[in-house]
Amino acid sequence: MESNFANLFYPQVNVLINGKPGLLLLAYPLNALIAALLNTFLGGSLDFWGRFQAVLFFAGAAIYLYKLCAQLLDKRLALASMIVFSLSPLTIIYGQSFQNEMLTLFFSVTFMYYWLIFLRKEKTICGVLSALSLSFVLITRPNSLFLLLPASYLCLFDRVSGNTTKRINRALFFLALAAILPTSWYFHLWKVSHEVNNIYSTLFAQLAVRSSFVSSLIFQSEYHQKLFDTLAGVALTPIGFTLFIVGFILSFKDWKHYGIFIAWVIGFWGSSLLIPRKLIDHNFYLLHFFVAAAPLIAFSALKIVDHFPKTSARNLYIGSFVVLSFFSSMRYALHPAFKTPAEDAHLLEIAGRVHKVTDPNSRIAVQGTHPLLYYADRYGWPLSLNVSKTSDYYLQTNWEKLPETQWRERNEAFKKPSTILNYLIRYEGATHFAMINPSDFEAHPDFAAYVRNHFAVIDEIPNCYSLFDLRKAKTA
Repeated sequence: MESNFANLFYPQVNVLINGKPGLLLLAYPLNALIAALLNTFLGGSLDFWGRFQAVLFFAGAAIYLYKLCAQLLDKRLALASMIVFSLSPLTIIYGQSFQNEMLTLFFSVTFMYYWLIFLRKEKTICGVLSALSLSFVLITRPNSLFLLLPASYLCLFDRVSGNTTKRINRALFFLALAAILPTSWYFHLWKVSHEVNNIYSTLFAQLAVRSSFVSSLIFQSEYHQKLFDTLAGVALTPIGFTLFIVGFILSFKDWKHYGIFIAWVIGFWGSSLLIPRKLIDHNFYLLHFFVAAAPLIAFSALKIVDHFPKTSARNLYIGSFVVLSFFSSMRYALHPAFKTPAEDAHLLEIAGRVHKVTDPNSRIAVQGTHPLLYYADRYGWPLSLNVSKTSDYYLQTNWEKLPETQWRERNEAFKKPSTILNYLIRYEGATHFAMINPSDFEAHPDFAAYVRNHFAVIDEIPNCYSLFDLRKAKTA
């Protein structure tokens, strides 16, 4: 978000497309808006506030999961469900990550909680809160439309009284109310995607990629092996996965209490058939399964606990089990949540130097991907030296709107890194090139020689990073 919020309805990234910041026409980055508001009014670091809002929504999701389970089950199972939810590697990782996931998860649980209270007590305010929660869910994760399955289960089968037709009509009214905001947002995206030529990514382009949407992957054994490894690893851990299978089977015997969670799980996996690749490429999608799986895992664990006689040994078992589960979760969560990968260790230092050496109007081509642009607060482009990867950042819908001459030159230019760089200098106004991966740079000797022979280094960290000035050709 810009400091004056001018791009409130046009979310942008630091990547330039046709001379303008690329538009991110996907689900609405509500987390970024909240972080930007906090940063504007309270100051500090945008990255801090981004993580802070994730922690708050993590805590809020855990509390509302407790409240939901206390209404549907009992307080003992509600507490166990909250503990299970909090111990998952995925919630530990994404519970402090600057992403939409915890926000979406929070509103998913609040939607289900207020929906339940609305159905049982016919409180209009709860109907409004449930509709608002569902609106936020759908503008941040449209695939969460599957929540309508457990919501329908509650509407039709939960212990409610009164006129069934009236209850269903009221429910449909609030669901229609919830649809207004996401429908307006996605219509806006569709309209903008046909009008501009600076699109970084768009929901509609992603839907057209068959490898991601309605894919044949579900018929491949390798896909199921990867999915199993993810489920039995970072998603649930081996302990949680085993308890979930047992709890899911046992819950059918108590459908009255656990039917909503069964419907929730089935809804998630049914909708996942439409986007199977997302589950293995982006494991945070599984958070929306885990929040429904947590009460089933807790149910299974307490079934085992209840077989122990009520002695001190039972308390020892419970304590040992919680400690073992914690260490099992940290086995998967420790590195991604709390340790910076070696290849990113110098990123913040490099970004600080780039920010200091360049001015706000600089346009920087960055070797590899674009996180450096974000941390340096500069605009530019990612330039992969493996040309096939570079084209991912430039959508066909942008270039179809170019003048014919530029279109032809672009097609020729995007065949090797040196001509890409020349194209960015000539047509996009590139001012600098940041080399941040020396081994990859040297692995492309023609490009490395071209850059060194033509442009001067204005800043560097030996064996780590070099910043080349592209505005003036190097003289002999």
